[in-house]
Amino acid sequence: MTKTDVILIRNANQFDFGGAEKYQILLAQELAQNDLHATIVSSHQQLLNSAKQSNLPTVKSPWLKHQNFAGWRIVLIPLYFLWQIRLYCFYRRLFKAHQPQIVHIHSRDDFIAGTLAAHHLGIKVFWTDHADLKHILQNVQVRFKNPIGKTILKLASKIDRLILISQSEKSAISQHIKNTHHFWQKTIIIPNGVNDTTTITSQSSQCQHDHPFTFATSSRLVKDKGIAEAITAFNSVHKNHANCQLLIIGDGPDNQKFKKIAQGNTHIHFLGYLNQPLDTLQSVDCFLMPTYHEGLSLSLIEACMLQLPIITTNVGGNPEIITDQYNGLLIPPRDAEALEQAMLKIINHPDLAHQLASQARQTFEQKFNFTKIVHDQIIPLYFPEDDTIKS
Repeated sequence: MTKTDVILIRNANQFDFGGAEKYQILLAQELAQNDLHATIVSSHQQLLNSAKQSNLPTVKSPWLKHQNFAGWRIVLIPLYFLWQIRLYCFYRRLFKAHQPQIVHIHSRDDFIAGTLAAHHLGIKVFWTDHADLKHILQNVQVRFKNPIGKTILKLASKIDRLILISQSEKSAISQHIKNTHHFWQKTIIIPNGVNDTTTITSQSSQCQHDHPFTFATSSRLVKDKGIAEAITAFNSVHKNHANCQLLIIGDGPDNQKFKKIAQGNTHIHFLGYLNQPLDTLQSVDCFLMPTYHEGLSLSLIEACMLQLPIITTNVGGNPEIITDQYNGLLIPPRDAEALEQAMLKIINHPDLAHQLASQARQTFEQKFNFTKIVHDQIIPLYFPEDDTIKS
């Protein structure tokens, strides 16, 4: 068995394969570059497959499909904690077999069982929140409500550090947790990031538009990602700009719904899930992300890395990446008309598009290069100067 220094744990619904899942692979790859071996533990088949394609070691974990214990379902809580006992036993056996120095947990059920198993074995425990805790910790200060959230909050005292990916997530969680709570003593903000995988200048920064002007969006195909607004806005733009197209990258439960909305416009292309979406995105002219809510989006950071003009919504962590009129355009969520006007601005003002793209690339280099983030922030968090990094 390959030596494991760090175990990364992430579980989610099978249709969810977004930034939180990609994060595990990026982090494992960067740790390997620093001579630290990570094993990814998950029940998520797409995450496991992607990790294996990247030659990363994996372990398949149990997963409880039923995740809603609100309302009348609270009567099922005893069964949930029985499930946690089973999960605890799984993690205890796993940790004993792999003997990691670090267990880094990224998902709700595992915050409980994984933390207890690692704590009882004397292993350092870290959590990273991917925009989940603001939901998990609702009503934890209210008596008789949210026993799962209360358990997770109590277990926060046993971890070494909780990593939040954005200031907006901290603000959202603070609505449920008092500022004086010990929870905040464990908390640090370390942003998401991506690896710098290209030196190619995007076509948006060139003054050659003999090809169709191409907008693109890349996300899970669910309502909250604003795909319907993107289609509606593009249909309006296309009426006066026939030489343009919209690429929709990704898959999800609302796929067929969006295809019906786009029906009749042959300039809208659904590309499905792509193993290497950056290969397609690096040749587009403008990246769209009209999401209703967001943590700190890897897709948005990837668009900055690719030096693309960006249009996104002024929600969640998006303003921590994009400053309006500086390195992108910010619009209100659920507003197809505002999105249309921003798209027209990008088409009609190529100098502005070039300026936004250039500043987006600078933003990536200064704040979101994941190689630097891991080397300068995450590894020192794992192994402070007075610790021996590797035995």
